[in-house]
Amino acid sequence: MKQTEKMIANRRLQLNNIITANALMVAQGEHEQVYQNLCVALEKEFEIALLYWRQGKSPIEDMKAALTTSQKMLAAIVDWRLNDDAIMGYGDVWNLVRYISYLLDLPVKLPEDGLSRIREDKSQYADVALDYHVLDALEGREWRDGVTELLERLATKKRQMLAAETFRTYFDLLDALGETGQVETLAGVADINYKRRANDPFYGGGPAYMGGGPDNIYVIDYRLAAILKYLEWEGNMIHKWNWCD
Repeated sequence: MKQTEKMIANRRLQLNNIITANALMVAQGEHEQVYQNLCVALEKEFEIALLYWRQGKSPIEDMKAALTTSQKMLAAIVDWRLNDDAIMGYGDVWNLVRYISYLLDLPVKLPEDGLSRIREDKSQYADVALDYHVLDALEGREWRDGVTELLERLATKKRQMLAAETFRTYFDLLDALGETGQVETLAGVADINYKRRANDPFYGGGPAYMGGGPDNIYVIDYRLAAILKYLEWEGNMIHKWNWCD
C-alpha cells in the first residue's frame, strides 16, 4: 500500500473510532469532549481531502463531509449551550470550515464570532488571528487593519519566521489583485515558502494539513489555493483549486 493510501486509511480508522467514542460520551453527558472529538474528526476529513488533492484526485467528497461535521459542531454548541471556555482552542477549526466553504462555493452556517474566534487573536503566535484577516479578504470584508502588528508579533521568535514570511506573502498576493505579473511572481514565492515547511520547526509541530515536516509532500497549501482562486489566477501549480462539483 502506498504511503498516501496508508495515511488515508489511518484517518478513516480514526474517524470510525471517534463515531464510536462519541456515541458513548453523548450517553454519558460528556458534551464538551464530544464537541472536541467532532473538531478532530473535521480535521481528519480535511486531511483526507488534501491527501487526495495532492494525488490529483478530487477532494470534494471529503470536503463536503467536513462541512457536514461542522454543522454537527454548531448543533453541539447550540443544543448543549457550550461557551467559549468549553470550546477554547478550536477557533482554527472554524477557519478550516470557512476555507472549505470558499473553495466549494457552498455557504455554511457559522457560530457567532465570540465562539468561533476563541481568543486566538491574543495568542503570541498570532497565526490564527492573521488567518482571520485572510478570510476577511476572501469574503469581501476589510482586512488590512491590524495586519502589520500581528505580523510583527508572529516574527518575534526565530522559529516563527517562516510563518511570518508566509503570511506576508499571502497579504502581498491579496494586494496584487489585478496585477498579473506580480501575482505570478508572488505565487512562486508562496510555493517556495510552502516547500520550506518540510524542514521548519513551527510547521513541523503543527497538524498534518499544515504541510510541515514529512507531511509536506503529501498535502498542499489550502490558504494559497483559496487566495489564487480569489485572484482568478490562470497559472498552474499543485496548490491551485481545479475542481468543480
